[in-house]
Amino acid sequence: RRNLHGDESIQHNGIPAKTNINSELPTCRELMTFPNSPFADGAFLTRRSTQISWKLRRDGSRELTLPSTCRLHRYSAAEAKECLKSKHLLFVG
Repeated sequence: RRNLHGDESIQHNGIPAKTNINSELPTCRELMTFPNSPFADGAFLTRRSTQISWKLRRDGSRELTLPSTCRLHRYSAAEAKECLKSKHLLFVG
């Protein structure tokens, strides 16, 4: 399935996703601020039973989505740079 941006949603096992991201879902940040939220510190947003799908972007890259939990924030380059400033990262792969 392709969305309005021409991106395709596929589940982690490569099978086309049956649902697209619901724009009515709260953002993950909002979900963590709900009163008595079990996700208050970001814990339990994902677990083995959490439905995930990978959205195929026009450029061929893939974006992880949580179609039944919340909408993940997509950081801009400037936001990512600020967030990762003074952090030590090791990429293995």
